[in-house]
Amino acid sequence: MSSIPAVLLRSALVFALLIGGAQAADWPLTCFYSPGDSDEGLTPFEHCARRTGTAVELAPEHFKRLDFDENGLASVGIDGDMYYINRQAKLLHVLTFDNGADYFEEGLVRAWVNGKVGYYDVNLNPVIAATYDWGTPFEQGRAQVCQGCSRGPSDGDGHWAMGGGKWGVIDRTGKLVEPLR
Repeated sequence: MSSIPAVLLRSALVFALLIGGAQAADWPLTCFYSPGDSDEGLTPFEHCARRTGTAVELAPEHFKRLDFDENGLASVGIDGDMYYINRQAKLLHVLTFDNGADYFEEGLVRAWVNGKVGYYDVNLNPVIAATYDWGTPFEQGRAQVCQGCSRGPSDGDGHWAMGGGKWGVIDRTGKLVEPLR
């Protein structure tokens, strides 16, 4: 009779390992973020996100660990890209700046949508449609944008510049105040 609990224990352990493996396979992407329940700062995590079609989803156990700011946002790196995520688990793919998520400038952040740059507010709602190949952060109510530009070579520090194409300036409503040329 004393061997039954040991057999059940081994079976439970095998079942748990199988379930854990299946769950890990369901979340194949690696992430990094600063967990709110730790003071270790940016930490890498395996098996924390997945792609579903064109969408990215963060595993629930990692979502629970995020450290949300005063706007209800957290930044997370997923599979080499940066995202903001809100308390409703809505993710926004943003540009990477200084090895992290792009900063909000004048209440707007630059985001990637179908390979184009648009501008979003702190609620992760679109303010200026993603129609440009590149855009700078807003400064004094204006941002430089380009169409047809491309990324140049990287310098020794991993920074690069955009070149070519037609450049113009938009205001916070997305209106071109200096035409593309």
